[in-house]
Amino acid sequence: MKRLKKIFGILMLLAAMLSLMACGKTADKKDKNITEDEAIKYINELKESSSFETELSEVDESVIINTYKITDTDTSVIKAYVGDGASSEELVLLKGDAAGIKEVVKAYLKDKEDNYSSYMPEEVLKIKNAIFKQYGEYSIICICKDNENAKSILDK
Repeated sequence: MKRLKKIFGILMLLAAMLSLMACGKTADKKDKNITEDEAIKYINELKESSSFETELSEVDESVIINTYKITDTDTSVIKAYVGDGASSEELVLLKGDAAGIKEVVKAYLKDKEDNYSSYMPEEVLKIKNAIFKQYGEYSIICICKDNENAKSILDK
């Protein structure tokens, strides 16, 4: 009986150690936290890059709040740029709860893809390949023609 208790104790200790090790690995994979200034720097660099086919114009926060159907009053739009009506391209920087924003963006991109598929199917691939990066409380959404270039800027 003592031997069985000793084996059980060792197994419990190993299980605890393995779970702690797993937690450490998960934490290493989290996106890095950045400041608002760093997030705006990413947005400005993306906007000036060759990733977009069309000229992007800045839009008011209320436009993005309505378009993305954002209902969380703690979520704010820091910067937002959209292409002309003939393009699905856009670049948006949001601040707020990462999990909530992720759900909003997922639904928005699905709706946008459905809408564009009926009247501008050539733009659907851009939407399907949209870049969505989260850095702590900052989220960047980028819909553009040159994803590789945009990704290289965001992965710096």
